Amino acid sequence: LVVMYNNRAYYNDWEHQERLARQRGTPMERAYIGMEIADPAPDFAALARSFGWYAEGPVDDPGRVGAAVRRAADRVTATGLPALVDVVCRPR
Repeated sequence: LVVMYNNRAYYNDWEHQERLARQRGTPMERAYIGMEIADPAPDFAALARSFGWYAEGPVDDPGRVGAAVRRAADRVTATGLPALVDVVCRPR
C-alpha cells in the first residue's frame, strides 16, 4: 500500500532556489520555474492502474483520505496486489 504525499512540486529544490535567489539578489518570483509539477498535473493513479495496481486519486479533500486509504488497504489484503492512494497536499 502506497499513500503518496503529492505536493505537486520538487519542493526541496524549490526551497534551494529561493535561498539562492536571496543570496544572489535575483527575483524570488522566478524560483518556482521548473519546480512545479503542474499544467497538467500528472495522473499518478492512472499510471499506477496502467501497471495493474489498484489506485485512487488524486484525493484533494482531506475528509476523503481515510476512506480512500481503507478501500486501498482492503484491496491489498484481499488480493495481495499493490495499491496507490494519491493524496494532494500543499506544496510546502
